[in-house]
Amino acid sequence: MSSREDRAGDRARRIIERLGGSGESLNESAGSIDAARVADRLHQIEQLFLLHGGERNGETGPDPDEVLFEWGHLQVLEQLGQGSFGEVFRAYDRTLDRNVALKLLKTDHDRPFQSRLFLHEARQLALVRHRNVLAVHGAAVHDGRPGLWTDLIDGETAHDDRYRASFDRLEAVLDLVESLAGALQAVHSAGLVHGDVKPSNIMRDASGTWILMDFGASLDQRGAHGGSHLTSGTPLYMAPEVVLDHAPSSRSDLYAMGATLYHVLTGKLPLPAEHWSELAEKHRAGERPLPAASTGTLDRRIAGLIDRLMAREPDQRPTLHEVLNEVQAIRETPQRRFRIIALGSIAGALFIGLTLTSIGFYRANEARQVAEREQRKTFAVNEFLQHVLFSPASSGRGRDLTVEDMLREAALNVERILADQPEARIIVRRVLASSYNTLHLTDLGQDQIRIARAELQEEGLRLPSIERKLALVEILIAMNEQRYEDAISLAEQFLARQSDELGDDHVDVRFARTYQLDSYNALGRLADAEALLDEHFSEVPVPETAENNAGFNILRNRTNLYRAQGRFEEALQAAEEAVDWLERFPRAAQNDRNDALTNLAISLVRVNEMNRAVEVFAALAPLQARIYGPGTNEHIAALSNLAAIQNDLGRPEDARSTLQEALDAIEAHPGLLSEQQRLILMINLANALNATGEQARGEAILRQTLEGSIDLNGPESRLTISLEYNLAELLSQQGRFDEARAVAEPNFERTANAFGAGHYLTLLAKDNLAVALAGLGRSNQALTMHDEALAAMTDQLGTEHPYVLVVERNRMKTLQGFAPERIQTDTLEKLVLRHEDALGADHPDTLEARALQEKATP
Repeated sequence: MSSREDRAGDRARRIIERLGGSGESLNESAGSIDAARVADRLHQIEQLFLLHGGERNGETGPDPDEVLFEWGHLQVLEQLGQGSFGEVFRAYDRTLDRNVALKLLKTDHDRPFQSRLFLHEARQLALVRHRNVLAVHGAAVHDGRPGLWTDLIDGETAHDDRYRASFDRLEAVLDLVESLAGALQAVHSAGLVHGDVKPSNIMRDASGTWILMDFGASLDQRGAHGGSHLTSGTPLYMAPEVVLDHAPSSRSDLYAMGATLYHVLTGKLPLPAEHWSELAEKHRAGERPLPAASTGTLDRRIAGLIDRLMAREPDQRPTLHEVLNEVQAIRETPQRRFRIIALGSIAGALFIGLTLTSIGFYRANEARQVAEREQRKTFAVNEFLQHVLFSPASSGRGRDLTVEDMLREAALNVERILADQPEARIIVRRVLASSYNTLHLTDLGQDQIRIARAELQEEGLRLPSIERKLALVEILIAMNEQRYEDAISLAEQFLARQSDELGDDHVDVRFARTYQLDSYNALGRLADAEALLDEHFSEVPVPETAENNAGFNILRNRTNLYRAQGRFEEALQAAEEAVDWLERFPRAAQNDRNDALTNLAISLVRVNEMNRAVEVFAALAPLQARIYGPGTNEHIAALSNLAAIQNDLGRPEDARSTLQEALDAIEAHPGLLSEQQRLILMINLANALNATGEQARGEAILRQTLEGSIDLNGPESRLTISLEYNLAELLSQQGRFDEARAVAEPNFERTANAFGAGHYLTLLAKDNLAVALAGLGRSNQALTMHDEALAAMTDQLGTEHPYVLVVERNRMKTLQGFAPERIQTDTLEKLVLRHEDALGADHPDTLEARALQEKATP
C-alpha cells in the first residue's frame, strides 16, 4: 500500500473515532476499499454532523510523533515538494481541524522585500473564493519564514491518463473549460495574474471538481523583478510575449489556458521544443501551433476557442467572459436550468445525509464550546456551498441568487424528506432562518422560526441549544428590520432566561449582549450602550490566541459608541486598534476586515483626515463589489460614503460621478439593496445636487427621502433627524426662513431628546435653528444660540474641527447682519486661516469664510 493510501486510511480511522465509533472495522477491510474515497466521504459526513450540532469525541489532530515542527498554529507533518523559491508541506491546521498544504518561502537576504511582497499577494489571494480556485486560508511569518496555507487537494492532475477517455464526452470538456475560465476570472478580478497555468497545476478533487492550483508562481513572480520574468513559469505553456521577456499579464494567462487545454484534450504540445532557446526561436519566428481541430476528434467549436485563446497578439485573445458565454452557448440546456436541476438533487442528498448522521449525535452538543462549533459551522457551510453551487460567476449577484434558490428549494423539501425526523427538521429550519436573514429575506427567516417552534411544541421536544439559536436569530431579524426596541426587548428576555444558567462567558449570552449593544447604539441610547460595554466587554482578548472574533466586536462597538458620543479621537484609536486586531487574528474573516476598514474611514472623516478616508473608501468599493456583489448593501454603502466625503471635500462633481456609479449598479442588479441603504444614498445625491446648483431637484429628493425615512424608521430615528437637518439648512440657504424654522424647531427638540442637550448633533441642530431665526430678524435669540453651540462644540471637538467651523461661520453671518461692530478686526482673518489649515484654500467652506472677510473689508 502506498504512503498516500496509508495517510488516507489513517485519516478515515481518526474521523470515525472523533464521531464516537471505532476505526477497527477499517483494518478488517484493508485492501478491499478505496481509503481516499472513504476518508473523503467520512469527512463530508463529519462536516454535516458538526454543522447540525454534533460533537467530536476526544482529542483531534495528529499523534505528537508525527509532527516534524510547528509553524504558528500549524503542525507540519511531511514535505510534499520543494522548488527554487520554497517548500511545500502537508500540515495539520488546529483551527480548521483538517490537513492543509503549507508553502514556506525560502528567505533571501539579498531581496528583503520579497517576503513582504509574498505576504501581500498571498493575502490578496485569500480574497479569491471560487469553487475552482485553490482556497488560500491565510499568510503569516513565523520563525522568520513567510508562508501561506491552502486546502490540501487529494486528487490527480488534468493530464492524468484516467481522464483522457472522459474527454470524449462534450460535457466533460465543457466542464473543464468552464472551470478553468471561471477560476482565472476570479483570480483576475482580485487584481492578480496566475503566471503558471499548466496541466500539472489543475487537479480534480474527490468530488470531481477541477481546481486551479499552485499560486506560488504568481507570488514568486512579484519577487523576481531583478532578473528574467520567466523564472517562475513553465515555458511550453507560456505566451509568446512572455517567452520574449515581457511581463506576464491576464492576457498571457489566457494563452496558457489555451495551451493547457490543447495539451490535455489533444495529447500533444502546442509548440514542442527540447530547449528554451529552441522555443524562444520558434516564437521569435512567429511559428504557430497546428490548429487544434487538426489533431483529432475534438469538437470544432472547442477547437476554435482554443486556437483563439492561443492567438499570437494578446488583444486578439477572447476575454474570459466571452469564453464562458461561448461555453454556455454550446450547451444544449441553459446554465440556469442545469443549476436548478443539480440543486434539487444535491439538496435531497443533503437531507438524506442529515437524517443518517445528525440525530444520533445531536444530544452531545450541550457540553461543547459553542464558539468552537460556530467556527467549524462556518467552515462546513463554506465547504458545502462550494460543492453545491455550480456557477461561472466568482462573486456577486449570480452567487447570491444561487444561494437564495438553494434555500428556497431546501425549505420546500424539509417537510417531505424529513417527515419522520422532527429533530432534523427543526435543526434545518434554524439554519434556514439564519441564512434567510443573512440574505435580508427576513420574512422568510421569521417563517422558519415560527414553524420550528410550532414543531418543537407539537413533538414535545426539548432542544436547548437550538432553542437558543432560534431566539438569537429572531433578535438579528429584528435588527435587520431596524426594529431596535424589539431587538432590545428580545435580548433582555433571552438574558433573563439564560444568563444565570449559562454564565456571562457563554458565547450565546455574549452574542445576545452584543446585539443589545448594537441596538442601543442604533437608537442613540448611548449611556445604556456605554454601561453595557463597560460592564461586560471591558477586556479585549489577545488576537493570536483568541477562539473567535469577540475582540474585534468589542473594539467595533467602542468605535461606534465613541463616534456617536462625539469622542472622535478615541473612536479613531479604537478603529485603528480593530484593524490591527484583525491583522493579528489568524482566522480573520474578510467581511470583518471590510467592516473594520469602513469604521476606520468614517472615524477618519470625523477627525478631518478626509484624504485618508477617501483612499480607504475608494479601495473598499471595488472590494465590496467583488466579495458581496455589485449593487448590494455593502457595495452601495462604500460608494455612498465615498461620495459624501468627496462632497465634504468640495468635490461635488466627483461625488455625483460616484453616486451615478452606485445608481448604475443598482439598476444593473435590482432587488439587492435595502430600503434603508437606498435612503442614505438619496441623501448624498440630494446634497451633491444642492452643491452643484440643482437645489430644486435636491430639495425634492430630500423631501421624498424624509417621508420614506419616517415611514420606515419613525420620526425619532437618527436618519430622519439627519434628513430634517439637511432640509432646514437648504431652506435657509435659499432664504426661505419661515419654512426653515418650521423644520428646524422640531428637529432641534427631537435631536435633544434622542441624544441629549450636550451632544454635538444637538448643538448642530441648535445652530441650524439659530440661522433660521436670524433670517426672521430674531437676532438676539439667534446669537445666544450660536454662542452656546460654539462654546460647547469647541470644548468637545477643538477649534479646527469642520463642525466647529460651520457654527462659527453661521455666527459671523448673523453678527454681520445685526451687530457688525462686535466683530474684531482680525477675527475673520484668523477664521479664514483656520479654514485653510483644516480644509484647504479651495474648499467651498474656505471660500465662504473668505467671502465673509471680503464683505467686512471697507
